[in-house]
Amino acid sequence: MNQHGEIVGEITVRDSASRMALLRLVLLLCTLVSVLAVHERLAYVSPKITLTQVHGKGMGLVAKHDVAEGELLIDEEPLFELSTQQTWFQPTEEHTRSRVQKQVDLLSAGQKQEFFSLHAFIRQKFQKTPNALDVFRTNAYPVAAVEEEEAAIASAAALTSTVNAVTVTQQQTVLLSIAKPLTTTGAGLFPLISRLNSACAPNVHYSYHPSRKAASVHAISKIQSGKEVLNSYLSLFLTRQERQIYLQTNFGFACDCSVCNLQGKALEHSDERRSALQNLDSLLEAHDYYTTKQQLLAEEGIDTSPNMFKALVDSLRVDVALGKGLEEQKVQRTIALAITCKGNEAREVKQLRHLLHLATNKA
Repeated sequence: MNQHGEIVGEITVRDSASRMALLRLVLLLCTLVSVLAVHERLAYVSPKITLTQVHGKGMGLVAKHDVAEGELLIDEEPLFELSTQQTWFQPTEEHTRSRVQKQVDLLSAGQKQEFFSLHAFIRQKFQKTPNALDVFRTNAYPVAAVEEEEAAIASAAALTSTVNAVTVTQQQTVLLSIAKPLTTTGAGLFPLISRLNSACAPNVHYSYHPSRKAASVHAISKIQSGKEVLNSYLSLFLTRQERQIYLQTNFGFACDCSVCNLQGKALEHSDERRSALQNLDSLLEAHDYYTTKQQLLAEEGIDTSPNMFKALVDSLRVDVALGKGLEEQKVQRTIALAITCKGNEAREVKQLRHLLHLATNKA
């Protein structure tokens, strides 16, 4: 204490303006400490997005600044994961609820508050307030085992050690592994990723990385400032009626995105295209498979990196099956699409780079 005011650490408070500045600094530090305590799993959140109230939806994520395609928006570890139990009996509702509750009980006070602040769809009509299982079911995302990821990468790596002896079957096996998602072994609760609302023409893509038990969200199209950041809770290749039934049954809401709001012929054509895309995968070896799929995706406005990535991988599978081999430029384009929607460290990127080595060093 002196004639100019109070001494707080090394900060001298000389007047009311300084006092207010100090108060703001203290509040900022307290907020930062609180955020770090609650988000102690969090690796990264883009400064270009913010969590805010979205009209008619509750909380959601909105772009504060323009976001470029391929930008990493969130990278987050889960509050907890719950594995799918492989048991001889069918788990009851009470058993599953108990398993979730045990995980919630292990959380800190701040984490519990964050967990129960998430929206929950209550499936039981007689139930008035959500329980832990309601929150988990509504917000959890699929996770996979690191062992399968490591095996998939190792299988692709083996191709590069015997370039001249690689069989069509080996190439097909690796391409099929790339085309298929890892087997879901459970679900994880990611508090920030769970804030993403759903749309049937999403602008972001969710990926899980078993090697570090974390998930990422990348922009798959440009997102203008002020626009909502939107994921999809279901397969895009369903008709509006199928999508609405699924979302109402599992999440308790009717989607009112731009696609679901189509009317008349526009809706009819949209449903036809999505049904055609669903059926097209069963005709993988059709000579015009890739061209047809690319055209349908573009017409439907969902020719984003995840869908185009899958189409290109399938096209590579067809090329190999028909004896055309791996085309270097096509593999490079597939890698670029994978990086855009999944990130540079993704399992598929690593597998494709081994295939690229094979394509550039083939006899």
